[in-house]
Amino acid sequence: MNEVVVFELSGPYGHYRKNYSPVSPVTFPCPTPTALIGTIAGIIGEEKRKYLERFSERNWMLAISLLKPVQKYRTAINLINTKLDPKTFRLKGKSPRIQIPFEFLKDSAFRIHFWHEDHQLFAQVRDQLETETTMYTPSLGLAQCIADVKYLGVQAATPKAPEVEHDFSSVVPLEDQTKIAYEQAKRYQKFTVPVAMEAGRIVKKYQAAVIEESGGTIRAKNTEAYQCGDSVISFFRNSV
Repeated sequence: MNEVVVFELSGPYGHYRKNYSPVSPVTFPCPTPTALIGTIAGIIGEEKRKYLERFSERNWMLAISLLKPVQKYRTAINLINTKLDPKTFRLKGKSPRIQIPFEFLKDSAFRIHFWHEDHQLFAQVRDQLETETTMYTPSLGLAQCIADVKYLGVQAATPKAPEVEHDFSSVVPLEDQTKIAYEQAKRYQKFTVPVAMEAGRIVKKYQAAVIEESGGTIRAKNTEAYQCGDSVISFFRNSV
C-alpha cells in the first residue's frame, strides 16, 4: 500500500446502531467499518445486493479519525407499529404508531483514509470524490441522516515501527499485543465493531477498538501504524 484516498464525512445527525440494542437503539461513537464500506459503495453507485462481493473479494483498509468531540442527542421517534400488521406495514388499529427512544450523534465530523487492493475500484472512488459527485446520497448511518462529503485528495501512507509508542489521531483497532497509554483528562471508550461482512450480510469479523471521545490523540504501541500527512493512523482491515 502506497497511497490512500482521504475524505471527510460530516452532518448534524448520525446513527450507527449497536447490534445488541434492537429495542431502544443506541449508537457507536463513530462510523463502523462495515457502514463506511456501504457509504463508499454508494458513492460509486454499487448495488446494495452486490457491493459486498466486490469489496470483500480483495483486501481493503480503513482508518477513522474524529474531527469533533462525540456529542449525543436522545429523542423519541414515531415508528409504525408492525406488530399489528407485520406483512403490509399499514397503519391499523387504535395505536398504529409506536414511539421508540433513539440515540443520535450530534454535529459529527470524521476523516476517512481508504485503500483498496483493486486498483480499478480505488480509482473509481477517487475520481467520484474528486468530481464532487456521488451516485447515491451519502449518510451518517441512517438514510435520514444526510452527510456532507469533502474530498481531501490522495496521500502517501508510510509504515512506522509498531513497537514504538505513537500518538494516533485515528481510532485504534486493538490487537492482542496492543498497549494503550491512557492519559488523565482524556475520555476513552472501548467498543467492538463489525469490520467485514460476507455477501449474505453475515459479519465475518469483529474487532475491539479505542476512541478518544474529545477528539484527542491516543498513545499506543505494538499496533500497526502509518504516517499520513501530519497524522499517525491505524487501519481496520477486512482480512481475517
